[in-house]
Amino acid sequence: MANYSRRNGLLGQLARRIHAADVKAFRAVSRFRRDSFTPAMRLFTVVGTAGAFWGFTAAVAFVLGGFQWAQLLVPWAAIAGSWILAEASKYAFNRARPHASDLQIAPLVKTPSSSSFP
Repeated sequence: MANYSRRNGLLGQLARRIHAADVKAFRAVSRFRRDSFTPAMRLFTVVGTAGAFWGFTAAVAFVLGGFQWAQLLVPWAAIAGSWILAEASKYAFNRARPHASDLQIAPLVKTPSSSSFP
């Protein structure tokens, strides 16, 4: 039982260090915010939602590749699989979105109510 407590303490300490490094990195990146980049970053956010860019790219490959189903179904299955894994990990870790735990940072777009990716 004592070994478990010791490991749990070490894991807790590691988790706190990782969180501190995450907060530090987030703040460092947020200092580079420039109004001229805001429209592009908003566009990237929308395009990246649920694999929209990759789904569109797969659809174009399907049409240009002679309507071969593998060129459409394989990428779409990969997109669906990665989305499911990402959402499951958000649920499992239940991590607050960075702007919710750090009021110094204002989000550029309306943020979802789901947890942040760990």
